[in-house]
Order: sequence, then structure tokens, then C-alpha cells
Amino acid sequence: MSQPATATTASDQIAYLDAAAATAVGLEYKQRFVDALGIEPGHAVVDIGCGPGTDLGRLADAVQAGGLVVGVDRDAQMLAEAGRRLADRPTIELRAGDAHHLPLADASMDRARMDRVLMHVANPANVLAEVRRVLRPGGVFGMAEPDWDTLAVADEDVRTSRRFARFVAGRVRNPTIGRELVRLSVQAGLQVRSVEAVAVIFRDFDTADRILGLRRNSARAVVAGELTEAAVQPWLQRLADGPLLAGFTFYLVTAQARRGTTSPRDQLHLADGAASPRMDTPTSALRRQTRAILRGTGSRVPSELAGWVGRRASGGRRRLPGDREERPVTDQPEEFDLLVVGGGKAGKTLSMDVARSGQRVAMVERGMIGGSCINVACIPTKALVTSARAARHLRGASALGLVVEGGGVDVDLLRAHKQDVVEGMVAANRQQFLDSGLHLVIGQARFVGPRTVRVSLADGAERLLRGADVVINTGTRPHLPAVPGLVEAGVLTSDTLLRLDRLPARLVVLGGGTVGVEFAQMFASFGSTVTLIEGGPRLLTREDPDVSDAVMRVFLDDGIDVRVGIAVARIDRDVAGTVRVTLDDGSLVTGDDVLVAVGREPVTDGLGLDAAGVRVSERGFVVVDEHLRTSAERTWAAGDVAGSPQFTHVALDDYRIIRANLAGGQRSTADRLIPYTVFTTPELARVGLTETEARRAGHDIQVAHLPVAAIPRARTLRQTEGRWKAVVDTGTDRILGAALLGAEAGEVITSVQLAMLAGMPWTALRDAVITHPTMAEGLNLLFASLRSRPVR
Repeated sequence: MSQPATATTASDQIAYLDAAAATAVGLEYKQRFVDALGIEPGHAVVDIGCGPGTDLGRLADAVQAGGLVVGVDRDAQMLAEAGRRLADRPTIELRAGDAHHLPLADASMDRARMDRVLMHVANPANVLAEVRRVLRPGGVFGMAEPDWDTLAVADEDVRTSRRFARFVAGRVRNPTIGRELVRLSVQAGLQVRSVEAVAVIFRDFDTADRILGLRRNSARAVVAGELTEAAVQPWLQRLADGPLLAGFTFYLVTAQARRGTTSPRDQLHLADGAASPRMDTPTSALRRQTRAILRGTGSRVPSELAGWVGRRASGGRRRLPGDREERPVTDQPEEFDLLVVGGGKAGKTLSMDVARSGQRVAMVERGMIGGSCINVACIPTKALVTSARAARHLRGASALGLVVEGGGVDVDLLRAHKQDVVEGMVAANRQQFLDSGLHLVIGQARFVGPRTVRVSLADGAERLLRGADVVINTGTRPHLPAVPGLVEAGVLTSDTLLRLDRLPARLVVLGGGTVGVEFAQMFASFGSTVTLIEGGPRLLTREDPDVSDAVMRVFLDDGIDVRVGIAVARIDRDVAGTVRVTLDDGSLVTGDDVLVAVGREPVTDGLGLDAAGVRVSERGFVVVDEHLRTSAERTWAAGDVAGSPQFTHVALDDYRIIRANLAGGQRSTADRLIPYTVFTTPELARVGLTETEARRAGHDIQVAHLPVAAIPRARTLRQTEGRWKAVVDTGTDRILGAALLGAEAGEVITSVQLAMLAGMPWTALRDAVITHPTMAEGLNLLFASLRSRPVR
């Protein structure tokens, strides 16, 4: 490292380095951070917020050939740059993610580190929980944050320096998050191994930009780019004449506490930065030394700061941000071939597909990597349905000749099972996004003009994006009806119930549609006492009455209290936490929690669709034609928000339609044959027309019926509940639709769908040679119940 040289243009109490030496000093700071982690050969290390990978090589050197270094960042461009720079380092992996959602398995890392990105974290408790999840017992989490109390400027007015430090700290999401994380760690019983304070004095902002990574004239900047406001111009002038000093504090937290460590009280004292023999350089002493330098009263640069001082550039002041012509962000949108707003099934699949073709694609997502399906809908609910069915099997194990002891439900294990499934799919999606080359932007988008959105980022910054084509794919959210007291009672939705903080002893479910019936039976299987209230005349009102009645019988056999044809008048929660649901007939239902599952509403409010020229319906859905075009030129909509049937497989087909039409095609949503499955036990699978719909449409029909108990495989499974039915046209022998209520119905319905798509007569399924014994073999039996037309 270069040796300090005495400056001739400033106080002789301060030593300075030239710019090259200051850069070397910055690298030394990074190496000190790596060394403090105690990384050993063979360790697995994650660098959270790795950016372009400037520190990953240093970490890879520490773990050596037998180790692993995972760089995590939410900026796809940063990861792409890191990939180019580190392509020859086999021990380095790059993954899309952030501190709140680490794409890593439980207990898979020995060390975790966060550098300056720490100060942009929104929720320290979530971050700590996520880091604890991925760290092995005894692992270490290292954090480095700017110490804003020591951030100052070497001028004659120390008070101005302090005001400046407070100003800068106010531009950061959480200027003391490192200490907050240490406090949370102590409260969780973890060990604070050490706290080390260091200081760096840079010659000017240009050097600080390079070493600290502060981006000038960007809304992300915490120093340079935020100081162009007229209110702080006097401070800028003061800064022009002196070097910038910044302090950093390292915090190391061990993932598992050991006996004989510092007491929690002492550790909290440490977290406050007070003097302590466990601190390599007490923060308080550092501050005293810093203030002495700034006042010019120190006789020499303290040894702790030696080599950490940058020299002012010869020949005058640094350039102020206002010295050069720079347009505000709103004047220069980033241009893309395709801009997708919302990362659901249609949006993410289209984004990746188009990006792989070499086009420039940006996808804006509020935070659910992979969309609602894998985060709060299809995947987590079906993971829990698997658990619910296993609980039912255990209770009936004796019928299979098995003796099972216990078999209770543990909510923590349920949550871990659900989360493991979800996180695995989220991680896979992140990697697919990264591999495709799309630009993933995490933030809230709002249209400010045709095909142009302003995105508010989590760190308070903004980006302006414009697409040659734009796709709106923002999805839907649970609808909360206007029931008096509903919001105040703290009701649950299908999103919040999945957090599984506890299993309610008594659960009241409002809504007898797909979501309501799945959750009602699931929690009944987990042991909750469930009351299901449906305002319509029966459960699953889109089904034929005989099918709905069959589901009702299953629920009654499960002990679920089902009330139909009745509305909720009011909801209250008393001081003891009991929820009281008053019905419009005057009756009262009580419970510990209420799940509201009465439908979903589009996520279009706040999108600024008027500015984009996009029309919406009275209910807020984006209005599209059969080609999924909106009212605005080269602007499309897909998935739930476009009014498509609310199924992930439909959203996937919306992607196919838009992809074809972007290429000049005329693919349409007309005449789509859409199957679906309600994941009750047994399952209800449907495709095509119901009997009621077929008769209403004027078809001359035959209806096939089959009790599931007649299928041999159902007997071997000991799952004989349910009935199958199919509707055929007597004039054409075509299958018009089917409703299968029984075990594995969701798998069998595909065979019926394919026969319908192929235009096959129902006799083809009656006479097909199907493997025995399988549930699909029941199709032979189902269609054998029909009368054939006479052979001529």
C-alpha cells in the first residue's frame, strides 16, 4: 500500500494519499471485512447484494477449490456483469434474489455477508430470519454499514458536518440497521462475536464514488446524487473545499450461541458502539479521534486511521453535480423491445421467451418472484392439501392394516413443508430469469404515458421504462366485501392464512367457491372445527346441482358445518379474541378466525392505466379483445387481470397467444377448451359443458353416470367416495363435457380433454385398452353406461 504523503495545501495535521493509493485503501478495507469473517477452506459463503461481483473473487480465494461462493443480487444486469467477469471461477455461483428472499436451502451456508447494501434493507427482522435459515449451526453473519455519526467534512464548522451527516442519513432507508440487526440477534440468543469500527477519509466525492459505490445523479445515491437540491447548495459549497470522511462498522454474529460468551446486556452495549474490550477499535474512540482531526486539534493521524486517508486533488475543488448537463430521469426512459408489468405465469414466461431470442426485455414485479401462483396460490395451497390428505390417510391407516401412533399436526412443520416447496420454485424461477437475460426490476410500476411506466424501487429510487410493446400482467388479489366490522375484526384471506402462524381451533370460512371449499376441508383435516358459509343456493355454484350435492355430502361426512343460501350481516371480534359472525337470519357463528374467500379482484388501481390509454371494465379488469389486445396501441394484457379464467394454465395459454401475435399472428382466445380441478378430497375435475349448460345450449344429449366405488383401483386405494358423469351429443357422438368427483380425477380429466380436442366419439374411450387397475380405466366403465347408436 502507498505511504501517506504530507499535503501542502491543507492543514498539516492531516495526511493524504493520492487517488491510486486511496483505491488501494478501499481494497484493503474489503479484505479486512473478508478476513474478519474467519472463512476457512471448504466453507460455503453467500455474498448478499454482490453487485457486479467485485468481492466474489476474494471470497473464492478464501474458500479455495473445495468451497462454494454464492453471489446473490436482485439486479439482473449486475449479475450478468459478474458472470462475465467471473466466468473462469468454478467455485462461484450467481443467483437472483435479495436479503428478504435468499435462493438457498436451509442450513447450507457457513458464512453470510452484507456490505453497503445493508443500508437499503427494509425489514431487518425478516433479513435476520432469512440469514438464520440458510446458515449452519455456528455459522457467522458479517455486516458492514456506514457509520453516519462519523460521516463529516474537514472544514472549520463541525456543526455543519454533523448536519450534513444527518442529512445523508435521512436519504438512507435505515441508517442504523446494522445495530438493529445486532439487537435482534441478541434478543434471539445469538452471539455477537465482535464489532470493529474503521474510518476512511477520501480526497473528494469522485474517489468516494469509486470506493463506496455511491452513484452520482441517480436516485439510488445516498450522498452525491441527492445533494443537487437548492436547499443544500450551501453545504455543497462547503464540501467542495474538504475531503469526505466516512466511518464503517463491521458486525459479526454467530448463528448459534455458545456457553461462556458475552452476556446479552454486554452484547447490547456492544451493539450501541460503546467502549468495550471486545471491540477491536471502539466506535466511541474512533469518533473522538475523527472529531479531533476535523477540528485540527489532533497532533497526528491516529494509528487506526493510518493509511485510510485520501488526498485532495491538486488544482482545486471537485466537480459539483450541477457543473454538467444532466437530464432528470423522467426525460430519458430506458428503452426495451418488450416491457412486462407483472411477473405472473403469462408475463414471466413471455419475458423469458422473448429475452432468449435476443431482444431487450424488462419485467417489473412488485416482489413475488414467480407470481402469485407459486407464492400464495396454487403451489403452497396444494402443498398443504398434500399434508391434509396425509393426515386423513393416517387416521384411516388401520383400514390398510397399519398401526400408526400419534400422527398429530405440527404447525411449524406444516409451515416448513409449505415454505420448502415454495422457496424451491422461487429459486428455480430466479435462476430462469437470470439465465434468460431479461431485466428484472423489483418495484411498483405506474403508467405515465403510452407504453411508459415509472417504477418506484424499494430503496426510494425510481426508474423510467418504455417498451415497444407492453404487456399488463398484474393479476388479482382476494376481494374483501363491504361487510360491517369485517376489516376491524382482522379477518384472513387466502394470502394471509398461508402464513400459518397457528392452527385455529375454530375457523369460519366465508365463500363456497373453489378457494373456500379447499381451505375449509384442509383445515378440517388438520383438526380445526370448520363452519362454511355460502350466500348462494349451494357449494360450487358453477357445477351441476347433483355434483354440488355430492361435494356437500363429503363435507358433511367430514364434520364441516355447511350453511348455504345465507348472507353475513356483520363481523365482530371481542376482547378475548373470539370472532362473532352474525348472519342475516339473526343466527350467530363464533370462531377464532374468519377466512374470507368470496372471489378476487383485479390489481389495476394505482397503475395509471388512463395515462396509458388502457380501458378497464366496471369491475376494474383490463378490457381486451380475443387476441388479448387492449384499447391502447401495442399494449396487451394477460392472465387474471385481463378477465381470463383465473387458472395458471389459462395464463400460460395467454402467453402463447400474445407470443404468436407479437410475431404477426392472429391467435385467439375463442373456443378454448379449459379444464380445471378443485383440490378437495376427493378431487373434482371438470372440462367442457355441464349438463345444465348443454341443455341450455340446445344439445340433444345423453348423460353417463358412474359411482367411483365401481372402479377397481378406487377399491384398492380405499378411496371410493364420489361420482363421475359425462355429457355427450347424441347426434354427433362427441363428448361435450365431464365432471369427475373422485380420487386422482385431476389426472384422469386430461384423457377426456384430449379426446374432445381430437373430436373423438365417446365410444373411443369406452373401447380403449386402458391399463388395469388404474383410475383412468374407469372411463371404460363410465362410457359403457351409454346407449350406442344402431349399427347400419
